[in-house]
Amino acid sequence: SDGTEVVTVDRSGNVGIGETSPSRGNLVVKGDFQTIASGNGQLAVISKVSGSNPAAKDIGGQMVFGGPISASDSKRTFGLVGGYKENNTSGDRAGYLTFGTRQNAGSRDIFERMRIDSIGNVAIGTTNPALQSGGTGLHINATTSSELKFTNNSTGATASDGTAFVSNGNNFTINNREAGTLSLGTNNQVRLSINSSGTATFTGLIAAPAA
Repeated sequence: SDGTEVVTVDRSGNVGIGETSPSRGNLVVKGDFQTIASGNGQLAVISKVSGSNPAAKDIGGQMVFGGPISASDSKRTFGLVGGYKENNTSGDRAGYLTFGTRQNAGSRDIFERMRIDSIGNVAIGTTNPALQSGGTGLHINATTSSELKFTNNSTGATASDGTAFVSNGNNFTINNREAGTLSLGTNNQVRLSINSSGTATFTGLIAAPAA
């Protein structure tokens, strides 16, 4: 109303909101600097009320990403990022962030792959991160085997490289696939070391529990 240009569409079809020269993308949104604590952003995706319960959980805003997969299918979605309400409590602002991807087979487009809950727990393969300590951490779940894998430029990055923490059924394995050592330490000191030949070196005392 005061003559200030708010939305710009250039000759290439790029759209700028708060930006008169949208050269960095097809949609450029420019606004005041925001902090995490403010809860605001230059771009907000907020859902309308769904159904009869305005406080229903799992309702929120999401952005999907996609593209063509063939000459006849040019609008397929590949992944999403979304933020949703975590519970059904009216007035409760707890939310979770989720990341989803699409697999080739099946009738459902996108499946949730990772979630960060309202207190910072990270879940992969489950929507309900449950930690033994009751603190904050990472919970990986799978039908049979779940794995946390570490590789670097020296080890290589294939399935047979690096070191892995693997949960398989009721069993748990720590496996260094390289010709190196596996060490356990406390107080910044190595207490147990196992070399690539299987020789174990222990530093310290072994105390038997009282009868």
